[in-house]
Amino acid sequence: AMGLLLALIATMLILNKVFRSPDILRIIPSIAITAILIHPVLLFCRFDLLVVLTLLLLWNAQERKMYRWSGALFVLAVFLKFLPIFLAPLLWFATPRASRIRTIEGGILSLIIITLLASATIGLPAFVQSTDYFLRQRGSHFVQVESTISGIDMLIKQSLGRRARIGHVENDSASWNMDFPPHTTIFMLLIMLLG
Repeated sequence: AMGLLLALIATMLILNKVFRSPDILRIIPSIAITAILIHPVLLFCRFDLLVVLTLLLLWNAQERKMYRWSGALFVLAVFLKFLPIFLAPLLWFATPRASRIRTIEGGILSLIIITLLASATIGLPAFVQSTDYFLRQRGSHFVQVESTISGIDMLIKQSLGRRARIGHVENDSASWNMDFPPHTTIFMLLIMLLG
């Protein structure tokens, strides 16, 4: 909880000092109200809040035409949780054509810095091994039950009087929609990027 509180404070400082954003005046009350409504423990014990704060900084950088920052923060968000990779097409098209190279430069620089920091912290072999494991683990999974595409599939089947096959993968606590083959998420990502 303390780490997320520090991340929140750091986000406010970056918004104020680096991006000179007026959003800081809206963010503090919205987080306070959210904490009151859903209890501070639920708010500050969620790792996803780090991703949200990173994306908030990313779009502030984008809004202020700080495209290297946008690219760097995008890579950081993807490293924190893979899901923001689906925002790549949106970021690409939201960036003016002449400035896309700066976004790519920021992303590459961020990738290098994150890789060096992770390698220095846990060692290069452990970093390579954990990255390989993550890519194989995520790539071979079915579609999680709570995902949007699974929800649509289950809703359609329910309206037709059928049920989706729900199962579990060994050594994993998540529930998966077994009607989708493994690698579906990789194919969806490729379709989005090619589209």
